Formats: sequence, structure tokens, C-alpha cells
Amino acid sequence: MTLALITTTLPWDGHLPQLIPQIQAHLQTYGTPLRWAITAVHGRQLSLEAVVIQDDATLDS
Repeated sequence: MTLALITTTLPWDGHLPQLIPQIQAHLQTYGTPLRWAITAVHGRQLSLEAVVIQDDATLDS
């Protein structure tokens, strides 16, 4: 297992109740998120930074 800092962007559909589940689902592709933050918003494009736990299987993909 490894801790990793990732930066990524996410197109947001504009529905506020779905925002947190959308972010969490997006970050799951990188590992298990421990902490995350929206660092910038450009229209409906969100910039995210997150600390995730990556296991060996995540690192290989």
C-alpha cells in the first residue's frame, strides 16, 4: 500500500446533490481517498487534489 497525492479534473453536471458522490466515484479510480479538495472551478470543470491509498493492484493499472 502506498499514499499518493493526485491532481485531476472532473466535468461536473451541475447537480449539487450529486457533487460529492461524483467526486468520490471519480477518485476511486485512483485508490481509496483519504482527503480531497476542490482547488479550482472553470465553468463546470473542477480541479481536484486528493490523497489516496493505492494498493498493488491500483499501482499496476
